[in-house]
Amino acid sequence: MHFLKAGIKKDNLTIALEPEAASMYCQYVAKEDTLSPTLGVVKPGTKYILIDLGGVTANVTVHQKCEDNTLEEVLPASGEPLGGKAVDDRFMNFLKELVGENVLEEFKKENMEDYNEITRSFETKKRTIKPDKSGNTRMPIPHALVKLCTKSHGVKSFKEVIQKNDTHRNNVDFITGKLVWNNDFFRGFFKKTIDQIVKYIDEIIRESEARDIRIFVLVGGFSECLLVQDAIKKHFGDVSIIIAEEAGLAVLKGAVFLAKCQMLSRVDQ
Repeated sequence: MHFLKAGIKKDNLTIALEPEAASMYCQYVAKEDTLSPTLGVVKPGTKYILIDLGGVTANVTVHQKCEDNTLEEVLPASGEPLGGKAVDDRFMNFLKELVGENVLEEFKKENMEDYNEITRSFETKKRTIKPDKSGNTRMPIPHALVKLCTKSHGVKSFKEVIQKNDTHRNNVDFITGKLVWNNDFFRGFFKKTIDQIVKYIDEIIRESEARDIRIFVLVGGFSECLLVQDAIKKHFGDVSIIIAEEAGLAVLKGAVFLAKCQMLSRVDQ
């Protein structure tokens, strides 16, 4: 492993692993000024599973609170490529299939700001799509993409682009500048990733160190997705599941707290 010399004095530097920072956030920071269920300052000896669902990976570790308020890493963090990006990739593959890969690549190259607007819109939908709600999901499509698509496909409207697509003409519509999906189909973008996350957690709790644990703590931006929360609650219904307030900032805020309080003492395995 290579380290860069940053000019920081040794006495002024504390190295905190992400799960440790997130744990401290959930115990000491998140409980302030919030009505959401929180981990709080758990009793010494308490074990809990920390599930960090980020943009790229899902990381699971087991912590135990020690008598001196430090954390013991009972089961080291392990990770799988099951973050929110896996869902993003599935959505972008849908767009490629709908408009054509070459068209989407040209659009991205010539209209990066509009392309980023699509990704931001989808990110919002990821956090707000509900598990059991019927109806439709709508998402605006930039005019630049509509114009490029109709030109490339030799048609007069974006609806015709959809109608010519054998794979997706029954899965999506285009109304007043927005793509429109049935909610059940839209939730399909998430299903494979969420099923794999649940299976991954299942495998972790079969480990002897985690078998008796009844507290799950969710942090990371993807843990704010209501579909993820619902799937974990339904599968592990007999455990206490805590979703951190501002889960996407848990690591950052926890690290700041550790720097201010200097209370981290890692227990060696």
